[in-house]
Amino acid sequence: METKARVSITVTEGWSWGTSLFAPECIALLKDTAAELGLPYREMLSQAGHDAYAVADLTPTVMIFTPCRDGISHNTNEAIDLARTLPGANLLLNAALRRANR
Repeated sequence: METKARVSITVTEGWSWGTSLFAPECIALLKDTAAELGLPYREMLSQAGHDAYAVADLTPTVMIFTPCRDGISHNTNEAIDLARTLPGANLLLNAALRRANR
């Protein structure tokens, strides 16, 4: 292909999934805060290219997921119900306050 097009091609890797891990102290903070609030949680990996993966190279990072309606996410049909999202927002607020006040 290079010869036919008379160009030179160099392939470099600029980003790949899974190169940065989330901060164990942030994961522990979310788990502890969820337990304190009586919120159920499940640890999970995401294969989507969230900005948090890039930020994790710069600062302690973690993600919170809340359930989407009918389990559809990363799709134009994605929708959320406030009742299912409020626990995640409450977890974020309380975890941020705990970290700020440490």
